[in-house]
Amino acid sequence: MKLLLKIILFFLPCFAFQVQAQILDLSPGLNHVQLGDNKMRINDWEGAVLEYSTAIRVDPNLADAFYKRSIVYTKMARFREADEDRQKALLMNPKIEKFYDERAILAMTVIDYGNAIGDFTEAFIFESLFPQIVESFDSSDKALFLRKAVLDELNQYLQNNKKDTAATLQRARLQMEAGNFEAALADANMFIKPGDKNAKAFEIRGTVQIQLGNYAYALDEFSKSLELDPYCGTTFFNRGIARLILNDLTGALSDFQRVEQISPEIWQAAYNAGLIQMKRERFDDASREFDKAVRIRSNVGYIYFYRGLARYKNAAFQGAFDDFDRSWQLGEYRKESLNNKAVIHLYFNEKKEAVSNFSDAMREYEDYATALYNRGLAYIMIALRLKACQDLNQSMGLDFLPAMEAAIDFCK
Repeated sequence: MKLLLKIILFFLPCFAFQVQAQILDLSPGLNHVQLGDNKMRINDWEGAVLEYSTAIRVDPNLADAFYKRSIVYTKMARFREADEDRQKALLMNPKIEKFYDERAILAMTVIDYGNAIGDFTEAFIFESLFPQIVESFDSSDKALFLRKAVLDELNQYLQNNKKDTAATLQRARLQMEAGNFEAALADANMFIKPGDKNAKAFEIRGTVQIQLGNYAYALDEFSKSLELDPYCGTTFFNRGIARLILNDLTGALSDFQRVEQISPEIWQAAYNAGLIQMKRERFDDASREFDKAVRIRSNVGYIYFYRGLARYKNAAFQGAFDDFDRSWQLGEYRKESLNNKAVIHLYFNEKKEAVSNFSDAMREYEDYATALYNRGLAYIMIALRLKACQDLNQSMGLDFLPAMEAAIDFCK
């Protein structure tokens, strides 16, 4: 993989003669078109014209022969004849020019977005964080007991210490983890009375509401908690999730970014913030958010995958390639990462490497329609049209809609 992205110059005449004749068309003129291609490779213009002309005489409906002869005539400064041949080719196949334009073919390739279907909804982390009742830096005997205690131990302890707020709220947390939401609410409600200012009690109630799917109620409870304790990262994160589910992207982003300031170890906040920026098509900002998540958790493959998408959208192809490669190495989105690496190989004009990666992606999943389609386009770019059409038709058989249009353009 080249380290610097080259400016790829696409010259239609140069590329055109690297593309072989329509080998799915079994017309008698096919061999002469191929011979004309060979003449062009050694700059034998007169010989190429002779072969293409013979192909046309044998099969007057061979659009490739007219189109290629028009390019030869252009090289020979026979512009009137070139224009006539080009017009005849376009009448036979109005889309023939697309077949010889690498830029057009490259624009047709498809990056796989993994679970980011449409609006990235499937890619977000929606799992809420349980409240931290005992601070991590607290190493007292009481804190150690609460952190290690199971429900039975806390029940026994609270029989003799009914007014122990921390122990009761820790029991509420354990009740939530066990799915005993009514019991968790009962414990939290003990500290939500007029005059009480227990932020953790409201946080627990909000977390229970999220688990129950009552997101508007959860949002209200978290907001009450933050009024009492405006420096709790888990509360901001959980409120961000509630807002995200309620489609308040601005509010969710604000909450996640507040988490980054208060509790930067919560990498899920930076990751979700990155996906929101992706949804907004603010790809520079998305990359920066994913950078933060990677610095905290460098072994989570899907962070690299979505940062790769953000970088790709910014045409930062080398960085995107590296991210997709890292995602693949970490076992996340393996086939999608291989497909996306292959597309970037095409941007670097590395067609054989692209075909290899597309093939690797299909070894991960045999019926991977996207990779089949993309490999078909890559085969077109390296003049293997028969293989190209086999891939496009197979992808079309898997109901991949872009393959249908491509097959019509290149294989009919």
